[in-house]
Amino acid sequence: MFTIRVADTFIQINERYQYIKQYCRNYIVDDVTPEMVIEVSDEEINAEQSDEYVCSPDYLETLAVYRKICERLVDKGIILVHSSVLMVDGEAVMFLAPSGTGKSTHTRLWRQVYGDRVTMINDDKPLVSVRTDDSGVHVNVYGTPWCGKHGIENNISAPVKALFLLKRNETNVARKLTIHEAFPYVFNQTYRPDNAELMRKTLILSRTMAENVGLFELGCNMQEEAAHVAYRAAYGEEGEN
Repeated sequence: MFTIRVADTFIQINERYQYIKQYCRNYIVDDVTPEMVIEVSDEEINAEQSDEYVCSPDYLETLAVYRKICERLVDKGIILVHSSVLMVDGEAVMFLAPSGTGKSTHTRLWRQVYGDRVTMINDDKPLVSVRTDDSGVHVNVYGTPWCGKHGIENNISAPVKALFLLKRNETNVARKLTIHEAFPYVFNQTYRPDNAELMRKTLILSRTMAENVGLFELGCNMQEEAAHVAYRAAYGEEGEN
């Protein structure tokens, strides 16, 4: 067994295979009391097998564990939003799109254009916390070990400045979205538990998240100009290289 810290939550994992401990190595902490304990059965591991790809049980365990973590975290106001997320000047910008549209390519453009000002948080499956206190709603995104095929992640967090819905286009153009335009797409990229009550809470959290960040559609051709167009939309100005 070992304990990780993700989204400011201490989680003990009772592993069945060694691979997951290596997978989570950047998030392991010692000498802490876990807030929850996660373990999965052979049945839960086997359920992660897809018809398209045959994967080893040790890798499938990582998927089953994360599924259970995400479901447990909903009660703490934390949801998984499939996206590629970077941090620029201390704030996070999230890019959502179906697989193969170019999320990773677009965040790579930001790293090329803005250099050391940009740090990747997660390239695929970050966690987002949505919390409300007397000062208002706070939306923060967190790195996790579950970060996609490119393995790009950092164990950091940042407040979310803007969320972009990406689509391919011949030219680069950004358009501000209303919550009614953006929310169905945002919710489609949010992990949705099978449990009805958890689904209800996820719906509320994802809606609150979308209501409290900048929402944009970005049509882009994956040239460097796309990063400038997105930056101007989010910040209202041109970022210096």
